[in-house]
Amino acid sequence: MAAVGMFFVLVTLVSYSVAPISSLAQDPSARISAGGGAAGGGGGGLSSGDGSNISLPPIISAQSIQQLLVDVVEIVLKIAIPIAAMFIIYAGFLFVSARGNQTKIDEAKAAFFAAIIGTAILLGTSVIIRALKATVESLGA
Repeated sequence: MAAVGMFFVLVTLVSYSVAPISSLAQDPSARISAGGGAAGGGGGGLSSGDGSNISLPPIISAQSIQQLLVDVVEIVLKIAIPIAAMFIIYAGFLFVSARGNQTKIDEAKAAFFAAIIGTAILLGTSVIIRALKATVESLGA
C-alpha cells in the first residue's frame, strides 16, 4: 500500500514539474481553426488573435548526424534530470522514514546509489556524445 502511495506522490511531483513548461509555451491569443467547410474554404491551422499564422520552429533542426545525436541527448536530459532529482528526493524520504530500521536504511541506501548512478550515466552520456561530435568534426567528416 505504501508503494502505491509513493507512486502517486512521484507522479504528482513529475506532473507539477512538467505543467509549467507546457503552460508557458501557449499563446493565450492563439486558436486552432477547423477550416474546410462549404463556405469557409482554406485549410485549418494555428492562428493568432490578429489573423496571422504562427510558425512553430522544429524541435530538432540538425544538419548532421552528430548534431542530431547531441540534440536527442539534450532532449532526453531535459526530461530525465528532473526525474533523477525526484528519485534522489525519494531516496532521502526513505532515509527519513527508516527511523533506525536497518533493513529500511539498506533499502534507502540502495535507492540513493541507484539514483546517483543513473544520474551519472545520464550526464556521462552527454559528455561522451559531445566528445564524439567534436572528434568527428575535427577529422573533417
